[in-house]
Amino acid sequence: MIRTWPLITLLAFGAVTAGAMTPWLISGSAAGDSGQALQAAPPQPVGDPPADTSRPIDTRVKGVIAIGDAVMLTARDCLAERGISVHAKAIDDPEDLRLVAEEVSQDYTSVFIHLGHDAGLVDGQIERVGDAIRPDSTVVWATIQLPDPGWGGFTFEDRTNASIRNVVHRWPNARLLDWHELTARHPEWLSDGTSASPLGCTEYARRVAKLTEPGPRRSGKEKPR
Repeated sequence: MIRTWPLITLLAFGAVTAGAMTPWLISGSAAGDSGQALQAAPPQPVGDPPADTSRPIDTRVKGVIAIGDAVMLTARDCLAERGISVHAKAIDDPEDLRLVAEEVSQDYTSVFIHLGHDAGLVDGQIERVGDAIRPDSTVVWATIQLPDPGWGGFTFEDRTNASIRNVVHRWPNARLLDWHELTARHPEWLSDGTSASPLGCTEYARRVAKLTEPGPRRSGKEKPR
């Protein structure tokens, strides 16, 4: 009779040993596969950063609007040749000017304001007009030129010009076209003491176009020559 007990015992012991090692083998294989998977995984794509909504989009026309009374009509064609829009109408008082400036200036990056003879202005009235215009606009104010009254009467010319010169530089983007001083040096630029002559029309429009260019503030004043 063949003695099988030792053989059975040996086989059983081998099966138990192999079974005890199986979790370690499986665990090791899984860990190895996992390690390889981590190494082979591609980097995750990074999404686009959120849009910056802190700054409003400027949708205005990139141009210049000139606001004035009937005197500006004599220079309208010269201004238009330089791409400047003209809003010239009768302006009865400073409040009317403020409303006009607030209404028509919002779509333009630069604003030019020049009254002729329809209304006089003082410091506080000029400030209210300036505050009605967008703060990021380039604004140019022009002094006024009125004909000397033959009877020696008083006009508001000097008072208004003094106020314009005094107030205009209170805004960082404001500039001055001293038309009164320029025409005093060049009387040929006027045809009747107020309206622009053909030569004055050209010179007027050239200076308006130069001063209304958006950008860093220059000296703020057109130097007379």
